[in-house]
Amino acid sequence: MTKRETGFTIVELMIALLCFGILSTALWQTMRLGSRSSLRGVLQVETTLEARRVMRQIQDDLKSACIPQDSKTLVISFDQVLTETKDPKQYSFLIFPHDGELEQIVPMMTEGRAFTKASRVTYSLKPNENNPFFSLERTVHYHPENPLRASYPEGQRKIVSKRVNQLSIRPFYLPGESPSPDKEGLPGWFQVTLQLVDSLNSQEAKDFGKSTNTAPAQTSNFVIADFFEVVYPEFYNRMFSDVTFNRNWQSGINGPP
Repeated sequence: MTKRETGFTIVELMIALLCFGILSTALWQTMRLGSRSSLRGVLQVETTLEARRVMRQIQDDLKSACIPQDSKTLVISFDQVLTETKDPKQYSFLIFPHDGELEQIVPMMTEGRAFTKASRVTYSLKPNENNPFFSLERTVHYHPENPLRASYPEGQRKIVSKRVNQLSIRPFYLPGESPSPDKEGLPGWFQVTLQLVDSLNSQEAKDFGKSTNTAPAQTSNFVIADFFEVVYPEFYNRMFSDVTFNRNWQSGINGPP
C-alpha cells in the first residue's frame, strides 16, 4: 500500500492567485479613493481658511479707508476713495495706519495746520511661475513722516495668497441711491469678491491655465473657495453723514501718493 501525496495543483494555485489579486486590487482602490478624499478634504479646509484670512485683511483695510482732507475741502465724494488699474490689476486706497504709535500718526498740536499721517495700501495681482493662478500682494506705503517709512522706503510687501483666481473690489450705492448732478456724493459701500483655487494634480492646474474656462469643474481635483463680502467704510460714511463734523486745521488727512 502506497502513501498518498497531498498538495495543490498548478490550476488551484493559479485560481488562488487570481482571487488574491482581485481582492488586493479592490482593497487598494478603496484605500486610494479614501486617501484622495481625505487629501481633498484637507485641501478644501486649507483653501477656505486662507480665503477667510485674505477677506478679513481686505475687510479691515476697507473699513478704515479714508480720503485726503484739508481745511478747504468742503465736498467729498465716494469716487475719491478707491483707485483701480487694469494692467497690472491693482486696487489702491488710503487707510488709517494699523501700525505704529498713536502720536506718530495723529497730530498732537495746539496751533497751526496738522494732518493725520495716512498710509496707502495697494492690492496687486501678479502671475505665478509654477501655476496659472495669481499671487495677491499687499503693499503698505507709509507716510513720509511716519518712522516706519525709514524701514520700508519701497513699501512693506507681503504675499497674502498664491492661489487667487479672481478678485474684485467694487464701490456701489444702496438700491435707489446713485450720484446725481445735484448731489456731490452719497454714502457708499464696497462689494468684494474673491475666488481661491487649488488642485491635488499639478499638471491639471497647468492645463487649466491653458484653457478658456472661467472656473474648473467641480468634479475634478480642483478645490474652489468663493467668498463675497459687503464692506462699510466707516470713516468715509461717518464724515459724509455727520453734518456737524467741523473740518478745520486739525482735521486734515494726507498720505503718500
